[in-house]
Amino acid sequence: IGLFSSLAFLLGGNDSQISSQKQPSVEEQEAIKVAQSCIEECHLEQLLQETKFLIIDSLNELIKALIYGCQGPEQLAGSDIKFDQDSAVFCLELLVKVVLQNR
Repeated sequence: IGLFSSLAFLLGGNDSQISSQKQPSVEEQEAIKVAQSCIEECHLEQLLQETKFLIIDSLNELIKALIYGCQGPEQLAGSDIKFDQDSAVFCLELLVKVVLQNR
């Protein structure tokens, strides 16, 4: 699955989730569109493909952010952050991709 396919899956959900959950409100649909636009404008796919050109400090910060996004519910216990398994899996996939590109 490509980066944008994964993001679209996370933002929009899959068909089984949609049928079992209520449809997003107009406000939620607008927020999804804004998020998708932001993702496209940031050129995340290009950034992730070119991580081998990042200076070591920038690469370390990217890896730290992805590791933080992979944290499970036990690490988030006691914080105000709600665990989202789909987001954690997405961050883990990105982390693996970045690590493999920078071995």
